[in-house]
Amino acid sequence: MFELLPKSIQRKLNLIAYLLDHPTSPPSIHFLMDYLNITYPTLKHDISELNELFDQYFNITITKTQISIKTFVPLSMAFFTYMLKQNLTIMSLINECFLQHINTFKALAQKIYISRSVMYHDLTQLKDFITNHYSALSITTHPVQITGPERIVRQFFTDYYFLGYNLSNWPFDQVSQSAIEDLMLLIAEKIPLIAFFSDHPILPIILAINVIRYRQGHLVEDIRPAYDYDACRRYISDPINHDHLHNLEDRLGITFSNEAVEQLLVNIISHQTSYDTHYMWQCAQTDPTLHQALITLKSDMLSLMHAFHIQSIDEEALDLFLLTAYNLCTFHSTDSNSFEEEIYQHEQDCLAVGTELERIDPHFLTQMQRILTAFQEQMHIPCNDTRTLQATWYYCHIFPQTLRQLKTPTQPIRLGLYTINQLQRKHWAYEINLLFGDKIQLVSIHSPNSLLHLEANQVDALLTALPIELKQIKTRYISGYPSGQDVEWIYQLLFPSSDS
Repeated sequence: MFELLPKSIQRKLNLIAYLLDHPTSPPSIHFLMDYLNITYPTLKHDISELNELFDQYFNITITKTQISIKTFVPLSMAFFTYMLKQNLTIMSLINECFLQHINTFKALAQKIYISRSVMYHDLTQLKDFITNHYSALSITTHPVQITGPERIVRQFFTDYYFLGYNLSNWPFDQVSQSAIEDLMLLIAEKIPLIAFFSDHPILPIILAINVIRYRQGHLVEDIRPAYDYDACRRYISDPINHDHLHNLEDRLGITFSNEAVEQLLVNIISHQTSYDTHYMWQCAQTDPTLHQALITLKSDMLSLMHAFHIQSIDEEALDLFLLTAYNLCTFHSTDSNSFEEEIYQHEQDCLAVGTELERIDPHFLTQMQRILTAFQEQMHIPCNDTRTLQATWYYCHIFPQTLRQLKTPTQPIRLGLYTINQLQRKHWAYEINLLFGDKIQLVSIHSPNSLLHLEANQVDALLTALPIELKQIKTRYISGYPSGQDVEWIYQLLFPSSDS
């Protein structure tokens, strides 16, 4: 999408990016002229324009031999990209294609206050860009819009709106940022793999586009249900949650039907992984050791999952697991304190997953550990039990069906959950869904009054942060986050005859 910007803006953004990336080693004038492929007068003109436009944020200085930058406010490249692209007429053209309010190109030119000649110039540029980068799409009238396979249309608009996106500049008037953030919380609570990426800035863009396109009546036909989609669908369709969800439905302008849930989850997993996995395989092309290690890990994991009859092995999900293993090995140095701290913060969660795998099928866990140890050896880094355990934890997030399929209980359990706050509820739902998947039907209880009037025909058992005893409902008091004893208690609900 960067190629859609005029060459002059691409050049200015590349100049800013290089100077920001080298604050302590200013480049020479001749180096930047070669780097940007421009003459000295053009370089000087660009710097003058940037200093005038961004005088509150930085100042670029030219000496006899060097060019340096002094920043006044720490800002990302997304901010500068947004500022330079926002007034471009071609961007207004794409916005109108997304809104679909205009029926003719003449009316479009009038709407965005440009001459027809300028509009046709931008239109030609956009058509050429789409032909080269999104060949399945085209531009039509009545209304003026970008058409083609709906999945690719949504991908195009996601790429467009994410170019220069930052949290302070919400690009959609049709749906509020707060409503999308609440939708993210709802989905992340029920789908662990999405929760794993819930802080990625592109996720609200994808969800907003999915909401708006669905409201416009555009449906993706080749639906590939997201991982653990059923857990999200059951939660939304359960009558006990209707009051809680009704307000969000009003704010989004949709009704949470099965079709709506499917359409809202389109492109989430593929977009969340494509950039990083693409970078990983790019690195592998120039690093034979990494390439062989990744190929071997992928082959070994496929063999292991087929041997234990793990169903629904998704290629994107497997690439995501390779990415997590690669990242764990890449950030293994002693300088990566924040990453190591993150690992140790999740240590109890990792141990719980490892314990559950060992209980269900110790042979599977042993083979998994062997494969991960071999991968670390191929990457030429010291083997680390914490890293191996962390990779196993990620695997269970990405392939939650493993725990379900290694040992399937006789029937699902409706488990009520009452917590003191939303964060605690999110954490409990996340861990329960990870460990037990669709064998636990979680019923969220949002008020003490609902808890007091809970009946045995609504739930089979209850986890509650409020000390209470209910007749005919097996109840466990909880505090904080799930412990090993809490997991054991839930496990006994599913497998009453199992040894402790």
